[in-house]
Amino acid sequence: MNRKTVWFSMVLFLLCAFWLAACAGAPSSQAPSTTDLLLQSGFQARPPLKPDHLQSLPAHQFVPVHWHGKTFYVYPDPGSNRLYFGDETAYQRYKLKATEARTAEAQPAKQSGNSFNWLLYEDAMGAF
Repeated sequence: MNRKTVWFSMVLFLLCAFWLAACAGAPSSQAPSTTDLLLQSGFQARPPLKPDHLQSLPAHQFVPVHWHGKTFYVYPDPGSNRLYFGDETAYQRYKLKATEARTAEAQPAKQSGNSFNWLLYEDAMGAF
């Protein structure tokens, strides 16, 4: 191999390595929104029957409602003018999904930093 080919190969390798390292640190997807998690957990979205229903509840907080011996949860979302209703099972499922989403969101932050593997680089450069 001539000298130009070796330098071109090294530069190309470094560019690819840095590109891969940057991709490895980038989040793969955006965290799901609260309303997405609610719907995935089994909550149903409905418009309020009366406009004052939405204003009478604390925004973006679960409100337990006891009806016919069962507990249901209402989550008011004034931004979308919707109330989300779910039973105990849907509420527990939501809590689990929300915890998983927070954990997944925190993981890349713990692993942030330069993840370039210098040993791999050294092995590859030894081949030239």
